[in-house]
Amino acid sequence: MPLSRVSMIFACGTALFSDGYANGVIGIVNTILKRLYPDELARTNYSQTLSSLAFAGTVVGMLVFGWISDKIGRKTGMMTATGIVALFSFLSATSKGANGSIEGMLAALSAYRFLLGIGVGAEYPCGSVAAAEQSEGDGVAKNAQHRWFALATSEHASILLALRDTEVFADTMIDFGFVISAFTPLVLLWIFGENHLRAVWRGSLGLGVFPAVAVFIWRLSMENPESYKRNSMKHATVPYRLILRRYWPTAAIGKVGAFVGTWAFPPIIKAFGGSSSVRGNTGPFWIGSGLALLSALITLIGIRPLSHDGMQEEDENFRAYLEQHGYDTSQLGLKQVIDPETGSMHSERDISKGEKVVEEQVPHVGADSDSDGRIREKETGKAANV
Repeated sequence: MPLSRVSMIFACGTALFSDGYANGVIGIVNTILKRLYPDELARTNYSQTLSSLAFAGTVVGMLVFGWISDKIGRKTGMMTATGIVALFSFLSATSKGANGSIEGMLAALSAYRFLLGIGVGAEYPCGSVAAAEQSEGDGVAKNAQHRWFALATSEHASILLALRDTEVFADTMIDFGFVISAFTPLVLLWIFGENHLRAVWRGSLGLGVFPAVAVFIWRLSMENPESYKRNSMKHATVPYRLILRRYWPTAAIGKVGAFVGTWAFPPIIKAFGGSSSVRGNTGPFWIGSGLALLSALITLIGIRPLSHDGMQEEDENFRAYLEQHGYDTSQLGLKQVIDPETGSMHSERDISKGEKVVEEQVPHVGADSDSDGRIREKETGKAANV
Protein backbone atom coordinates (compact mmCIF):
# COMPACT_ATOMS: atom_id res chain seq x y z
CA MET A 1 0.00 0.00 0.00
CA PRO A 2 1.57 3.34 -1.04
CA LEU A 3 2.41 5.81 1.69
CA SER A 4 0.62 9.15 1.94
CA ARG A 5 2.56 12.24 0.90
CA VAL A 6 3.21 13.46 4.46
CA SER A 7 4.10 9.93 5.56
CA MET A 8 6.67 9.75 2.74
CA ILE A 9 8.25 13.00 3.94
CA PHE A 10 8.72 11.50 7.39
CA ALA A 11 9.86 8.14 6.00
CA CYS A 12 12.60 9.99 4.14
CA GLY A 13 13.73 12.31 6.92
CA THR A 14 13.31 10.67 10.31
CA ALA A 15 16.29 8.32 9.92
CA LEU A 16 18.53 11.25 10.89
CA PHE A 17 17.39 10.44 14.41
CA SER A 18 20.20 7.86 14.14
CA ASP A 19 22.72 10.68 13.67
CA GLY A 20 21.75 12.31 16.95
CA TYR A 21 21.53 9.01 18.81
CA ALA A 22 24.82 7.57 17.52
CA ASN A 23 26.82 10.72 18.17
CA GLY A 24 25.15 11.41 21.53
CA VAL A 25 25.36 7.97 23.08
CA ILE A 26 29.08 7.48 22.39
CA GLY A 27 29.98 10.20 24.93
CA ILE A 28 28.33 8.28 27.74
CA VAL A 29 29.73 4.99 26.44
CA ASN A 30 33.20 6.57 26.50
CA THR A 31 32.72 7.55 30.13
CA ILE A 32 31.75 3.98 31.01
CA LEU A 33 34.69 2.52 29.07
CA LYS A 34 37.12 4.79 30.91
CA ARG A 35 35.78 3.45 34.17
CA LEU A 36 35.90 -0.19 33.07
CA TYR A 37 39.21 -0.15 31.20
CA PRO A 38 41.29 2.79 32.54
CA ASP A 39 44.68 1.23 31.85
CA GLU A 40 43.93 0.20 28.27
CA LEU A 41 42.48 3.60 27.38
CA ALA A 42 45.38 5.41 29.05
CA ARG A 43 47.83 3.66 26.72
CA THR A 44 45.92 4.56 23.58
CA ASN A 45 43.81 7.28 21.95
CA TYR A 46 40.76 5.05 21.67
CA SER A 47 38.62 7.42 23.73
CA GLN A 48 39.00 10.24 21.20
CA THR A 49 39.06 7.83 18.28
CA LEU A 50 35.66 6.41 19.18
CA SER A 51 34.13 9.88 19.27
CA SER A 52 35.71 11.08 16.03
CA LEU A 53 35.52 8.09 13.69
CA ALA A 54 31.74 8.28 13.31
CA PHE A 55 32.17 11.85 12.00
CA ALA A 56 34.85 10.69 9.56
CA GLY A 57 32.52 7.94 8.33
CA THR A 58 29.71 10.46 8.00
CA VAL A 59 31.79 12.53 5.56
CA VAL A 60 32.56 9.43 3.51
CA GLY A 61 28.89 8.45 3.51
CA MET A 62 27.81 11.91 2.35
CA LEU A 63 30.18 11.91 -0.59
CA VAL A 64 29.72 8.30 -1.71
CA PHE A 65 25.95 8.23 -1.32
CA GLY A 66 25.60 11.59 -3.01
CA TRP A 67 26.57 9.77 -6.20
CA ILE A 68 24.46 6.70 -5.38
CA SER A 69 21.42 8.85 -4.62
CA ASP A 70 21.58 10.54 -8.02
CA LYS A 71 22.76 7.71 -10.26
CA ILE A 72 20.89 4.74 -8.75
CA GLY A 73 17.99 6.23 -6.83
CA ARG A 74 16.87 7.92 -3.63
CA LYS A 75 15.09 4.84 -2.30
CA THR A 76 18.06 2.54 -2.97
CA GLY A 77 20.33 4.94 -1.12
CA MET A 78 17.97 5.28 1.83
CA MET A 79 17.34 1.54 2.20
CA THR A 80 21.08 0.86 2.06
CA ALA A 81 21.78 3.60 4.61
CA THR A 82 19.31 2.26 7.17
CA GLY A 83 20.64 -1.26 6.62
CA ILE A 84 24.18 -0.07 7.34
CA VAL A 85 23.09 1.75 10.51
CA ALA A 86 21.17 -1.28 11.80
CA LEU A 87 23.99 -3.73 11.04
CA PHE A 88 26.83 -1.75 12.58
CA SER A 89 24.79 -0.65 15.59
CA PHE A 90 24.38 -4.34 16.33
CA LEU A 91 28.05 -5.12 15.68
CA SER A 92 29.13 -2.19 17.86
CA ALA A 93 27.14 -3.63 20.74
CA THR A 94 28.73 -7.05 20.27
CA SER A 95 32.31 -5.84 19.76
CA LYS A 96 34.89 -8.41 20.82
CA GLY A 97 38.65 -8.70 20.59
CA ALA A 98 40.61 -11.81 19.67
CA ASN A 99 41.15 -14.07 22.70
CA GLY A 100 39.24 -11.60 24.87
CA SER A 101 41.70 -8.75 24.18
CA ILE A 102 40.43 -5.39 25.45
CA GLU A 103 42.58 -3.52 22.92
CA GLY A 104 41.13 -5.72 20.19
CA MET A 105 37.61 -5.03 21.38
CA LEU A 106 38.24 -1.28 21.33
CA ALA A 107 39.77 -1.52 17.86
CA ALA A 108 36.75 -3.45 16.59
CA LEU A 109 34.39 -0.93 18.16
CA SER A 110 36.30 1.91 16.50
CA ALA A 111 36.02 0.22 13.09
CA TYR A 112 32.29 -0.40 13.53
CA ARG A 113 31.78 3.23 14.55
CA PHE A 114 33.41 4.41 11.33
CA LEU A 115 31.22 2.12 9.22
CA LEU A 116 28.14 3.18 11.19
CA GLY A 117 29.05 6.77 10.36
CA ILE A 118 28.93 5.95 6.64
CA GLY A 119 25.30 4.90 7.03
CA VAL A 120 24.49 8.04 9.00
CA GLY A 121 26.20 10.24 6.41
CA ALA A 122 24.30 8.53 3.61
CA GLU A 123 21.04 9.88 5.02
CA TYR A 124 21.98 13.46 4.16
CA PRO A 125 22.12 13.21 0.33
CA CYS A 126 19.46 10.45 0.26
CA GLY A 127 16.89 10.88 3.01
CA SER A 128 17.11 14.64 3.60
CA VAL A 129 17.08 15.47 -0.10
CA ALA A 130 14.17 13.09 -0.74
CA ALA A 131 12.24 14.60 2.19
CA ALA A 132 12.66 18.07 0.70
CA GLU A 133 11.56 16.82 -2.71
CA GLN A 134 8.54 15.03 -1.26
CA SER A 135 7.51 18.16 0.64
CA GLU A 136 6.92 19.95 -2.68
CA GLY A 137 4.88 17.13 -4.19
CA ASP A 138 1.19 17.10 -5.00
CA GLY A 139 -1.04 16.88 -1.97
CA VAL A 140 1.15 19.02 0.30
CA ALA A 141 -0.12 22.55 0.94
CA LYS A 142 2.45 25.21 0.04
CA ASN A 143 2.18 26.82 3.45
CA ALA A 144 2.88 23.45 5.09
CA GLN A 145 5.93 22.44 3.00
CA HIS A 146 8.56 23.77 5.36
CA ARG A 147 6.67 22.65 8.46
CA TRP A 148 6.68 18.98 7.47
CA PHE A 149 10.24 19.19 6.19
CA ALA A 150 11.46 20.77 9.42
CA LEU A 151 9.69 18.20 11.58
CA ALA A 152 10.90 15.26 9.50
CA THR A 153 14.57 16.17 9.17
CA SER A 154 17.39 17.65 11.20
CA GLU A 155 20.77 19.31 11.40
CA HIS A 156 20.87 23.03 12.19
CA ALA A 157 22.21 25.36 9.49
CA SER A 158 23.19 22.37 7.34
CA ILE A 159 23.26 22.30 3.58
CA LEU A 160 21.66 19.79 1.24
CA LEU A 161 24.29 17.89 -0.68
CA ALA A 162 24.58 16.54 -4.20
CA LEU A 163 22.86 18.53 -6.93
CA ARG A 164 20.16 19.98 -4.72
CA ASP A 165 19.05 23.37 -3.51
CA THR A 166 20.41 25.06 -0.40
CA GLU A 167 18.02 24.52 2.51
CA VAL A 168 18.28 25.27 6.23
CA PHE A 169 17.16 22.32 8.32
CA ALA A 170 15.42 22.36 11.65
CA ASP A 171 16.88 20.58 14.66
CA THR A 172 13.89 18.34 15.27
CA MET A 173 14.92 14.74 14.67
CA ILE A 174 18.63 14.98 15.37
CA ASP A 175 17.97 16.74 18.69
CA PHE A 176 15.37 14.13 19.57
CA GLY A 177 18.09 11.54 18.96
CA PHE A 178 20.43 13.40 21.33
CA VAL A 179 17.76 13.46 24.05
CA ILE A 180 17.04 9.74 23.75
CA SER A 181 20.77 8.93 23.66
CA ALA A 182 21.21 10.65 27.03
CA PHE A 183 18.17 9.01 28.61
CA THR A 184 18.74 5.43 27.37
CA PRO A 185 21.99 4.69 29.30
CA LEU A 186 20.42 6.16 32.43
CA VAL A 187 17.46 3.78 32.20
CA LEU A 188 19.79 0.85 31.56
CA LEU A 189 21.86 1.87 34.57
CA TRP A 190 18.72 1.84 36.71
CA ILE A 191 17.96 -1.64 35.40
CA PHE A 192 21.39 -3.29 35.62
CA GLY A 193 23.10 -1.23 38.34
CA GLU A 194 26.68 -0.01 38.59
CA ASN A 195 28.04 -3.54 38.91
CA HIS A 196 26.96 -4.37 35.35
CA LEU A 197 28.26 -1.44 33.33
CA ARG A 198 29.19 -3.73 30.43
CA ALA A 199 25.52 -4.43 29.90
CA VAL A 200 24.81 -0.69 30.06
CA TRP A 201 27.24 0.37 27.33
CA ARG A 202 26.54 -2.59 25.05
CA GLY A 203 22.79 -2.17 25.50
CA SER A 204 23.01 1.56 24.80
CA LEU A 205 24.73 0.92 21.47
CA GLY A 206 22.56 -2.07 20.59
CA LEU A 207 19.27 -0.24 21.04
CA GLY A 208 20.26 1.91 18.06
CA VAL A 209 19.26 -1.06 15.90
CA PHE A 210 15.53 -0.67 16.56
CA PRO A 211 14.86 2.81 15.11
CA ALA A 212 16.91 1.90 12.03
CA VAL A 213 14.95 -1.32 11.47
CA ALA A 214 11.65 0.52 12.02
CA VAL A 215 12.54 3.13 9.40
CA PHE A 216 13.73 0.38 7.02
CA ILE A 217 10.33 -1.32 7.20
CA TRP A 218 8.56 2.04 6.89
CA ARG A 219 10.45 2.82 3.68
CA LEU A 220 9.62 -0.46 1.94
CA SER A 221 6.40 0.99 0.46
CA MET A 222 7.76 4.37 -0.56
CA GLU A 223 8.65 5.54 -4.06
CA ASN A 224 11.27 7.89 -5.44
CA PRO A 225 10.06 11.52 -5.40
CA GLU A 226 8.50 12.89 -8.59
CA SER A 227 11.15 15.60 -8.69
CA TYR A 228 13.86 12.94 -8.82
CA LYS A 229 12.04 11.12 -11.62
CA ARG A 230 11.92 14.32 -13.68
CA ASN A 231 15.52 15.37 -13.12
CA SER A 232 17.45 12.16 -12.46
CA MET A 233 20.93 11.74 -13.93
CA LYS A 234 20.62 7.97 -13.82
CA HIS A 235 21.00 7.70 -17.61
CA ALA A 236 23.00 10.90 -18.08
CA THR A 237 26.66 11.81 -17.94
CA VAL A 238 27.28 13.59 -14.66
CA PRO A 239 28.89 17.03 -15.28
CA TYR A 240 31.06 16.99 -12.17
CA ARG A 241 33.00 20.14 -13.07
CA LEU A 242 29.83 22.18 -13.53
CA ILE A 243 28.30 20.77 -10.37
CA LEU A 244 31.32 21.65 -8.25
CA ARG A 245 31.31 25.17 -9.66
CA ARG A 246 27.69 25.66 -8.61
CA TYR A 247 27.48 23.53 -5.45
CA TRP A 248 30.04 22.47 -2.88
CA PRO A 249 29.86 19.89 -0.07
CA THR A 250 29.09 22.23 2.80
CA ALA A 251 27.39 19.59 4.93
CA ALA A 252 30.47 17.39 4.62
CA ILE A 253 32.65 20.33 5.65
CA GLY A 254 30.47 20.72 8.75
CA LYS A 255 31.14 17.11 9.75
CA VAL A 256 34.86 17.63 9.16
CA GLY A 257 34.58 20.42 11.73
CA ALA A 258 32.94 18.02 14.17
CA PHE A 259 35.76 15.52 13.60
CA VAL A 260 38.39 18.20 14.23
CA GLY A 261 36.56 19.35 17.36
CA THR A 262 36.79 15.93 19.01
CA TRP A 263 40.58 16.18 18.79
CA ALA A 264 40.99 19.91 19.39
CA PHE A 265 38.89 20.40 22.53
CA PRO A 266 40.61 17.92 24.91
CA PRO A 267 43.91 19.89 24.70
CA ILE A 268 41.91 23.14 25.05
CA ILE A 269 40.25 21.83 28.21
CA LYS A 270 43.65 20.82 29.57
CA ALA A 271 45.12 24.23 28.74
CA PHE A 272 42.32 25.94 30.70
CA GLY A 273 43.15 23.89 33.80
CA GLY A 274 41.59 20.49 33.21
CA SER A 275 38.06 19.12 33.41
CA SER A 276 38.06 19.27 37.24
CA SER A 277 38.59 23.06 37.29
CA VAL A 278 36.07 25.84 36.75
CA ARG A 279 38.05 27.38 33.91
CA GLY A 280 38.51 23.98 32.33
CA ASN A 281 34.73 23.76 31.99
CA THR A 282 33.84 27.38 31.23
CA GLY A 283 36.67 28.20 28.80
CA PRO A 284 35.75 25.63 26.14
CA PHE A 285 32.10 26.61 26.58
CA TRP A 286 32.84 30.21 25.59
CA ILE A 287 34.89 29.06 22.62
CA GLY A 288 32.13 26.73 21.46
CA SER A 289 29.49 29.43 21.95
CA GLY A 290 31.56 31.89 19.95
CA LEU A 291 31.87 29.42 17.08
CA ALA A 292 28.11 28.81 17.21
CA LEU A 293 27.42 32.54 16.95
CA LEU A 294 29.84 32.79 14.03
CA SER A 295 28.09 29.97 12.21
CA ALA A 296 24.72 31.62 12.85
CA LEU A 297 26.04 34.88 11.40
CA ILE A 298 27.38 33.10 8.31
CA THR A 299 24.00 31.39 7.87
CA LEU A 300 22.14 34.69 8.22
CA ILE A 301 24.32 36.39 5.62
CA GLY A 302 25.16 33.57 3.24
CA ILE A 303 22.07 31.33 3.14
CA ARG A 304 19.05 32.63 1.28
CA PRO A 305 15.62 32.25 2.93
CA LEU A 306 13.37 29.33 2.09
CA SER A 307 10.61 29.83 -0.44
CA HIS A 308 7.61 27.81 -1.52
CA ASP A 309 8.57 25.24 -4.18
CA GLY A 310 12.21 26.27 -3.74
CA MET A 311 13.54 22.86 -4.83
CA GLN A 312 11.49 22.96 -8.01
CA GLU A 313 12.73 26.46 -8.74
CA GLU A 314 16.33 25.40 -8.19
CA ASP A 315 15.87 22.39 -10.47
CA GLU A 316 14.77 24.74 -13.26
CA ASN A 317 17.65 27.12 -12.56
CA PHE A 318 20.09 24.20 -12.55
CA ARG A 319 18.78 22.99 -15.92
CA ALA A 320 19.21 26.48 -17.34
CA TYR A 321 22.73 26.65 -15.89
CA LEU A 322 23.67 23.34 -17.51
CA GLU A 323 22.24 24.42 -20.86
CA GLN A 324 24.17 27.69 -20.73
CA HIS A 325 27.35 25.63 -20.47
CA GLY A 326 26.50 23.34 -23.36
CA TYR A 327 25.11 20.36 -21.43
CA ASP A 328 22.31 18.38 -23.10
CA THR A 329 19.51 18.36 -20.51
CA SER A 330 17.25 16.18 -22.66
CA GLN A 331 19.03 13.14 -21.20
CA LEU A 332 17.80 13.98 -17.70
CA GLY A 333 14.88 12.12 -16.14
CA LEU A 334 13.73 8.51 -15.84
CA LYS A 335 12.05 6.64 -18.66
CA GLN A 336 8.90 4.68 -18.00
CA VAL A 337 6.56 2.66 -20.19
CA ILE A 338 2.77 2.59 -20.34
CA ASP A 339 0.68 -0.38 -21.44
CA PRO A 340 -1.63 1.24 -24.06
CA GLU A 341 -4.41 -1.28 -23.34
CA THR A 342 -4.53 -1.12 -19.56
CA GLY A 343 -2.85 2.23 -18.98
CA SER A 344 -0.62 0.68 -16.33
CA MET A 345 2.87 2.05 -15.76
CA HIS A 346 5.90 -0.22 -15.97
CA SER A 347 9.31 0.32 -14.42
CA GLU A 348 12.51 0.43 -16.45
CA ARG A 349 13.09 -3.20 -15.53
CA ASP A 350 9.93 -4.21 -17.43
CA ILE A 351 10.92 -2.58 -20.71
CA SER A 352 12.90 -5.66 -21.71
CA LYS A 353 9.65 -7.60 -22.26
CA GLY A 354 8.78 -7.75 -25.98
CA GLU A 355 5.34 -6.18 -25.72
CA LYS A 356 3.71 -3.19 -27.30
CA VAL A 357 4.35 -0.23 -25.03
CA VAL A 358 4.34 3.51 -25.13
CA GLU A 359 7.72 4.82 -24.02
CA GLU A 360 7.42 7.93 -21.91
CA GLN A 361 10.06 10.33 -20.67
CA VAL A 362 9.02 11.79 -17.35
CA PRO A 363 8.84 15.49 -18.29
CA HIS A 364 10.37 18.22 -16.21
CA VAL A 365 8.20 21.08 -15.13
CA GLY A 366 7.87 23.59 -17.95
CA ALA A 367 9.05 21.11 -20.60
CA ASP A 368 7.60 21.27 -24.10
CA SER A 369 5.45 18.15 -24.34
CA ASP A 370 1.83 17.23 -24.78
CA SER A 371 -0.53 16.97 -21.83
CA ASP A 372 0.47 13.46 -20.83
CA GLY A 373 4.19 13.89 -21.53
CA ARG A 374 4.15 11.26 -24.34
CA ILE A 375 7.17 11.27 -26.61
CA ARG A 376 6.76 8.36 -29.01
CA GLU A 377 5.04 5.05 -29.57
CA LYS A 378 6.75 2.00 -30.98
CA GLU A 379 6.56 -1.75 -31.27
CA THR A 380 9.14 -3.49 -29.09
CA GLY A 381 10.27 -6.89 -30.24
CA LYS A 382 13.58 -6.57 -28.41
CA ALA A 383 14.71 -4.91 -25.23
CA ALA A 384 14.25 -1.16 -25.43
CA ASN A 385 17.36 0.93 -25.03
CA VAL A 386 16.99 2.97 -21.86
